[in-house]
Amino acid sequence: MDEENPQKPRVTINDPSVSLFLGLYLILLAFFILLSTISSLSAEKSEAAVGSINSAFRSDSRVEALTGESLLFAPGAGQLDRKLLGAVRASFSSAFPNEELNETVIGKSVRFVISADQIFQPGSPAIQDEASDLLEKLAASLDSSVLGFRNEIEVVLRTGEDLPSGGTPEGRLLIERAGALAREILAKGVHARSVQTGLRAGASGTIAFFFRQTEETAPVISFEGQSIFESGPAQ
Repeated sequence: MDEENPQKPRVTINDPSVSLFLGLYLILLAFFILLSTISSLSAEKSEAAVGSINSAFRSDSRVEALTGESLLFAPGAGQLDRKLLGAVRASFSSAFPNEELNETVIGKSVRFVISADQIFQPGSPAIQDEASDLLEKLAASLDSSVLGFRNEIEVVLRTGEDLPSGGTPEGRLLIERAGALAREILAKGVHARSVQTGLRAGASGTIAFFFRQTEETAPVISFEGQSIFESGPAQ
């Protein structure tokens, strides 16, 4: 009987390294489970983190809060270095000391909005003396540059909800004012490839100044041969 039903021998493992390996494996498994848990996106946590960053850099970079699926990209105020941004701010503050600056980061540009009455004489394309001083200071600010980049200024005369026809008195005045501004900026010494002017829908009776720094290798936007009226969202 014993030979017909032999007992199976018991296998005993006395090597402690097996237990150690099993323990390390369980620790790694728990670690990866933890990573998976804390990597889950939380909209509230994302907004809080972005808000904290914005608060830390608000005095210099005027970073806009970006949430959701957007990526926070803020090497400075838009793409302006601090020196240029400070000079532009000082130019507006010096020209209009009693006016509060209306400054906004738009994409890779910094926008300043002022009343058209502060730039032009009433009902005329003639430029005010204070505005001429402003443009001279802005031209001096744009003269400094960062290696590999060019400073650009874009001036947009805003026309209200709709763009007026060039055949109307209002439309002709806006075109004449845009041309006068372009000539004045060029006369102050700003290079032609760094200046853009035009009309766009937006708060009537206001002018938006956009400042940006563009890579020297980037193409220059030119509206030569095109209508001065632009299509696109209001600015």
